[in-house]
Amino acid sequence: MNKTIPESARPEARLPQILLPGAFFLSFTAGFINVVSFLGLFHQAISHTTGNVTRLAASVASGKYAEAQTFVLIVLCFMIGASVSGYITHDSQFKPGRRYGVLLMIESAFIIAAASLLLQNSVYGEYLLSMACGLQNAMATSYSGAVVRTTHMTGIITDLGILIGQMLRNRKVPLLRFSLFSILLLGFLSGGSIGQVFFQRMGFFALYAPALWLFIAGLIYFLLRIFRWKAIAA
Repeated sequence: MNKTIPESARPEARLPQILLPGAFFLSFTAGFINVVSFLGLFHQAISHTTGNVTRLAASVASGKYAEAQTFVLIVLCFMIGASVSGYITHDSQFKPGRRYGVLLMIESAFIIAAASLLLQNSVYGEYLLSMACGLQNAMATSYSGAVVRTTHMTGIITDLGILIGQMLRNRKVPLLRFSLFSILLLGFLSGGSIGQVFFQRMGFFALYAPALWLFIAGLIYFLLRIFRWKAIAA
């Protein structure tokens, strides 16, 4: 006998309070970093790898092997960042209480180091930014069956399009999932706009802003996690 699951008992209805603001925060940060990198010395988009893999293929085909090496390293560093995240969290499923605070502080350190290198016109700064984005993107890649990406929007826009198409067919769609994807897109757009303003006024010094707020957020999450464990132990 099939039983109707109450709305309040469905996974989407038990969305952790931290997920939506956290999604906006992370996508805003990625949009900010990506714009600064794109407007900088090397005009590289580093928050996603599709374009860089394409440019790698084109560079190899045209015999520009020095240029190809740059794209190989950018893609490789993105993967290394994701590997660091996977090693620390052990799982890509979002769950409150995992070591996200540590990851945010590591990402902050990557960005600070990247800013210092970019201020010296070093391409190694791009590699560190790519590593930071890979780490962030792998922090929590799924929740309740939804694929969650905070550093690039291709999948998010695709999923929004699917949900909109289903709504046009008068099919019921998960409202919270639609909200999550919309917030991710809005955060990335907002971060890009603010990043443009900061870069025009501060250059690569603008990167210290996301480094600061990531460190603060990471430290707060880290401390809350410790205090929660102590409360449970007591």
